[in-house]
Amino acid sequence: MTPPDDAGQPAANDPVSALVGEFMEEKRREQADDTSSSRTRRRNPGALAILVLVCAAVWVAPSLMLPPAPEPTAEELERGARLSLFLTALEIRQYQDSAQRLPASLAELGTSERGIEYSAADSVYELSTRVSGTLLVYKSTLPDSVFLGNLRIRGIS
Repeated sequence: MTPPDDAGQPAANDPVSALVGEFMEEKRREQADDTSSSRTRRRNPGALAILVLVCAAVWVAPSLMLPPAPEPTAEELERGARLSLFLTALEIRQYQDSAQRLPASLAELGTSERGIEYSAADSVYELSTRVSGTLLVYKSTLPDSVFLGNLRIRGIS
C-alpha cells in the first residue's frame, strides 16, 4: 500500500491512480471555470433598465425638437425693412412735433436702427436702407400709404 500524500490520497505510483488524480484535478478546474464564467454571465437588471430608457429617449427625442425656422423670403425681408423705415419716420415725426425741428441725426432720436441712412433739409427728410442689394427709400413728402403699399398695419394703414 502506498503512503498517503498531503491531500490524504494515496501517492500516485501506479498509472491508474495517476490518471484518476489527473481526471479529478481537471474536473476541479472545470468547476472553478464554470463558477467564474457564470458570475460574468449574470446581467445587471439596473443596467438593462437604463439601456431601455436610453433607447426610448433616443427614439422620442427627435419628435420633441422644433424644426429649424425657414429662411425669410426676399418679400418678407422687404416688408420688415419697410416697417423699420416707417417706424423710424414715426419717431422723427414725434421728435419734430415736440422740438419744432428735425433731428440732426438718428442718434439724436435715441434710436438704434442700424443700416438706416438719414438725410434732412428744411422740413423734408429721407430714410434709406438696402434690402438684398436693393435700395429702399422713405420720403417724408410721400403719403404713408404709397410707401407701405400692400403692407397693412392695424390702426395705421
